[in-house]
Amino acid sequence: KIWQLDYGDGFKDTLSAGPFNHSYTTSGIYNIKLKIIDSSGCFDTVTIARPLLITKPIAQFSAVDSVCPSTTVRFSQLSSGVGLSYLWDFGDSTATSTGPNPNHTYVSPGNYTVKLNIKDQYGCLDSIIKLDFLKTVTPTADFAMSDSEATCPPLVVQFTDSSIGGVSRIWDFGDSTTAIGLNPSHFYTYPGTYVVKLTTRGHGTCTSIKEKTILIKGPRGTFNYTPIQGCAPVDIDFTANTLNTASYIWDFNGGTTTNTTDSTISHIYTQSGTYIPKMILIDTSGCKVPIIGIDTIVINNAEAHFTFVNKSICDAGFIFFNNTSFSSNLITSYNWNFGDGSFSTSVSPIHVYTTKGVYHPILTITNQSGCVSADTAVATIKVAVSPRIGILVTPYVNGCISLTDTFKGQLIFNDTSTDSIISYKWDFGDGASSTAKNPVHVYNTAGLFTPSLTVKGQAGCTSTYTSTEQVKVVPSPQIDILLSPSANGCTSLTDTIKGQIIFNDTSALTWNWDLGNGVTSTLQDPPVQTYTKGIYPINLKVTNSSGCADTATKKVIVNETVAGFTFVNKLICDNDTIVFVNTSTSTDSIVSYNWDFGDGATSTEKSIAHIYATAGLFTPSLTIVGLAGCTSTY
Repeated sequence: KIWQLDYGDGFKDTLSAGPFNHSYTTSGIYNIKLKIIDSSGCFDTVTIARPLLITKPIAQFSAVDSVCPSTTVRFSQLSSGVGLSYLWDFGDSTATSTGPNPNHTYVSPGNYTVKLNIKDQYGCLDSIIKLDFLKTVTPTADFAMSDSEATCPPLVVQFTDSSIGGVSRIWDFGDSTTAIGLNPSHFYTYPGTYVVKLTTRGHGTCTSIKEKTILIKGPRGTFNYTPIQGCAPVDIDFTANTLNTASYIWDFNGGTTTNTTDSTISHIYTQSGTYIPKMILIDTSGCKVPIIGIDTIVINNAEAHFTFVNKSICDAGFIFFNNTSFSSNLITSYNWNFGDGSFSTSVSPIHVYTTKGVYHPILTITNQSGCVSADTAVATIKVAVSPRIGILVTPYVNGCISLTDTFKGQLIFNDTSTDSIISYKWDFGDGASSTAKNPVHVYNTAGLFTPSLTVKGQAGCTSTYTSTEQVKVVPSPQIDILLSPSANGCTSLTDTIKGQIIFNDTSALTWNWDLGNGVTSTLQDPPVQTYTKGIYPINLKVTNSSGCADTATKKVIVNETVAGFTFVNKLICDNDTIVFVNTSTSTDSIVSYNWDFGDGATSTEKSIAHIYATAGLFTPSLTIVGLAGCTSTY
């Protein structure tokens, strides 16, 4: 037979006979199986119905490892196992304990070895021994200093701990500051005697204290001041209480310092804010020690300010007030006095001035600190009355084209005590304008025109008046004189004279002729006239039903040209010469001469000598032509 045993922990044995031995190294629950195989190869397997339980308790504990003598120590077991029992040996031969977490008091200083024995419910054992585990020590505080005296602050001291035992260090530097740690450094800024204390604390309540003294020389003291708050400007009194002090530098924390030997001083704070004043003490050796004030000075401020745009109003108008006030805290009230008996509590009000006068608005503000400030406008508000005007037009409201009128501004009402007119602007209604006080304007276009006048007073107030009467400009007739056949002619010129209408407004026309020869006519086409030598001015005036007239003038010039000449010898021999002297006349210049000597010879000279080569009877003649074309033959 072959026996195969499976121990359940990963190990197996194969033997031909028992018994079987096996060591379990790990606690746990194990299922054991046995397999039997005979020589024929037949086998059977069986598992033990009850699993095998292997236990292994492990002892462990914790506690503080350093305490002061007579300090009770709490031990905490950290063992593992089932149904454990305990046996403690605290190492001081005074007592043992069977509790899981016992307390034990060590009376005497020393090093103690602690042992814990445990046993589980199956009888399995374990123990742990911690050699010199717990120490009972009384600490001894001590330290060294890098410096212990100075003639003037500041002084930096490096502290070096040399304590024995203890688990913590607490430093008291003697100036109300402390520190923890082994080797701190400290900065002393003020003269005085400082007792430095080091407290070394062990486990429990045992401590050790070591004290040493540091001496820092120099001026010292304190200062106080009152009041510490108010509304700007605030006058604050400062008083110094000092020793070994020759002079002071006062720093009021507002950019202002004062050097003095007086221990009292005052300062006026004008700006809002918070201030921490400082005093520097100076002794006879020049040592300077700064002292910072304990209390914070709080200066509140309220500054009333406002602006407005319109400084002059005509008759009545709105003023928009822009509040630009400043306060160090919340403004709780606004009080406006507009100067005309009206008031407002709005932040930035709108006010209507309706009465003539000069006004000085005032704004008063109050903030939550009770600070009050008032602001009066630098620029005054002037309410003026606009001038009242009319228009006088002379000589006519109605007229013809080229009507010339004189315009005058008529002052219906004006307060001459406060204002006067400084500018005029005329609009004549026909696109033309003028800035003259009393302009003269010519209307060159027919139509209806409404003149208006705008004036400005010295206070800047303007007033515009539009005439209730319109200027009516009527078109005049436009005429000409027609002469037929000509305006220039020769003696006994006969002309037909007609009036020509170039433009008319279709109304009835009246004709008035002066024909220049003493004859007049009211016909459009007067009778035919015959003019002798001379210059005749012909005048025509045509008037329409509106009284508008036009005139025309032309001249009739009648020229006279008379040919003539003389000669001496009327009886001559052939080949003799006769001198012809031209005696012709003309009302205008003679432009040509034509001689006919009767013998077939001619000439265009003015006066000429002519030779008759053939005997006979000859009749000479002269024809002249004037500038106007008049001719004459002699």
